Amino acid sequence: MQRHHGRGELVPHRFSDSHASESDASAARAPTTPTRTRDITDAEASVAVLPARYVLLQLATALTGYTVKAMQRKIERGDWAEGRVWKHAPDGRIVIDLVGYQRWVESR
Repeated sequence: MQRHHGRGELVPHRFSDSHASESDASAARAPTTPTRTRDITDAEASVAVLPARYVLLQLATALTGYTVKAMQRKIERGDWAEGRVWKHAPDGRIVIDLVGYQRWVESR
């Protein structure tokens, strides 16, 4: 089995087995090839995924905590101004501007 390290290198890796013979255990401890890489820590391997500025109502629900219906009501009543908090995408769907949403929250 091979492990992939952060710099695009594949390094052979052996897993130790509790039922393996002594010679297998010593082979598992000895590297098969010298490497210049090190194991990646959990902190180095973590990835942050940021949403786009404009998101559909379903994703805005997860990000804001408002239901789709609550957001639709805010749009219908004019609580959220078109062009500031929401827009029509080129395909006609409503998208929420997360920057505009944050400004709206901070304005209260």
